[in-house]
Amino acid sequence: MLEEHGAALARSRAVDCAVATGEKDVFAVLRVDNDGNRYLFVRTNQHDAGRHGRATVRENASGRELTFEYDLKPGGSSLLFLSTGQDDVRKGQWFPKEIPEASPPKDLPGPVVIREVASRSDAGPESWKELATGASLNDAGIFDSRFVSYRASFTLDHKAVNSANNLRLRVIYPTLAFGSWSAGDRGTRDHVLVSVNGLYKGETDAINGDLVLPASELHAGKNEIVMLYQNSGYMKEEAWMEKESGIRCVRLLPDLPVDRVLPEWKMRILLGADNFDDLPDLNPAFDDHDWQTLKVEKAKGDQIEKGQAAIFRTSFEMTAEDIESGQTGLMVSQLSDYGLILCNGEKIGKTHSAITSHTLDMAGAIRPGRNVLAIVALAENSNSRSGLGLPYLTWPLTAGIQPDLPIQFSDESAGIKGKWHQGPYNEGGWTMKSLPEAASLDQSLLDWRQLVFQLPVLREGLRIPWLVRLFARGEGNIYINGNHLGRYSESGGQHDFYLPGCWLKHGNREGNIVTLCLRPGPHGSGVQSAEIIPYAAYAEQLDVASSAAVAPSATSTGTPTWTS
Repeated sequence: MLEEHGAALARSRAVDCAVATGEKDVFAVLRVDNDGNRYLFVRTNQHDAGRHGRATVRENASGRELTFEYDLKPGGSSLLFLSTGQDDVRKGQWFPKEIPEASPPKDLPGPVVIREVASRSDAGPESWKELATGASLNDAGIFDSRFVSYRASFTLDHKAVNSANNLRLRVIYPTLAFGSWSAGDRGTRDHVLVSVNGLYKGETDAINGDLVLPASELHAGKNEIVMLYQNSGYMKEEAWMEKESGIRCVRLLPDLPVDRVLPEWKMRILLGADNFDDLPDLNPAFDDHDWQTLKVEKAKGDQIEKGQAAIFRTSFEMTAEDIESGQTGLMVSQLSDYGLILCNGEKIGKTHSAITSHTLDMAGAIRPGRNVLAIVALAENSNSRSGLGLPYLTWPLTAGIQPDLPIQFSDESAGIKGKWHQGPYNEGGWTMKSLPEAASLDQSLLDWRQLVFQLPVLREGLRIPWLVRLFARGEGNIYINGNHLGRYSESGGQHDFYLPGCWLKHGNREGNIVTLCLRPGPHGSGVQSAEIIPYAAYAEQLDVASSAAVAPSATSTGTPTWTS
């Protein structure tokens, strides 16, 4: 119905009518399109029983009247289409139309086991754009979860690369703590993979965005760092849906001293406090010996409920040498909707987002000896529990070696620009491999795979939905014949992907192509196994004249053959 009338119906207008259906829970509405065709909608909101009767619809302006019989299932609806000038309801078309009765099909084709895969490494973007300071991907007009590459260069002197200590690459993206319930979480947080001077180095840490770079693998002069950013999606919960993704800044820090986690805290729920700034609890000399003690070990806090506020206190020791080193920053992986942070009674910052990590500089407040931190958290918007996430002492945002030039970004890798997901591997650069692929880590941040298969021409009336059952290493996107099918994750639980029939080819010797664009996981990227399988439970044989069934041959390869 929508294929035939959808465009005209979308531009139709309602007609003011007097309606009598004989039932208080049966409703009728009349619409007319620009050509004068009329659409009469009839429905019931009664879900316990069907509705049957006679109805009359009279147009108030013209006086034209339609009388018709309706037969509705519980909660059902119907549509009567009347062409221009037609008032005889017997000559109209009722929708939905009756579907021919189907019988369980027999002799279904078996699965196609794909034996080979074509593989190709992606060299990355050829053209780059400059990223405005502090800009998110949303600011750059990218709102989906495509792969985005970032590039930064650092000029190092001989002293930096000949140091006995390594360097740490720190990548800051405010949504670093998104979904990170623990440091080991890999399923919902965003990911950043790093290549240094053309060599793949791994993934940044889940909590603070760090990756250790051995000084021996850097060199005096210009060093190029390329990062591949994967936005893992948007949690369907309040502010998390408005996450602004993307890398904001990157810098090189000394590997030592290491960050100091602050897990031991005291907490008190605040009752009726309107002005958090004047709480006596914020005074470093305040006695909190009878407060609740707790350990903060998760990236996302869970100490308070919506509408609650709490104050958290802890203390830590610093030497004059510690302060002189410049490691005077405080990073909180996540804090409730509103946060107020003080060090030794001095305010060092306020926060207004529960979905970002926060790095603040305590240089003006910190001193040798004992220091007291006090943090107020107010949960205003989240329906789930929130509070104080994992805090630790670190480097402030101004510390470290900054990039030579502003960060650059690109959402067009070589494979995306070349539209590798749309065509077969009939050009150079592809390598054929047998399945399963051996586990390996090459130097690419992105790799592509293509799997080719053929489907039979089905006998008349036989309808079979198909799926691809895929086991692979890595994370990324999956396509069927150039159409984006979804996302694949080795850490996720989905291995069966429905293949829409409108995107499939039957009996075409060019075959169908499943394409994967993958970033490496812990064991690299690659396909272990792939099968094209009929959804037998949803196959149907319509009651029409049939011909001989077509079945697959006993053995299938990357380009299977079929016999009758």
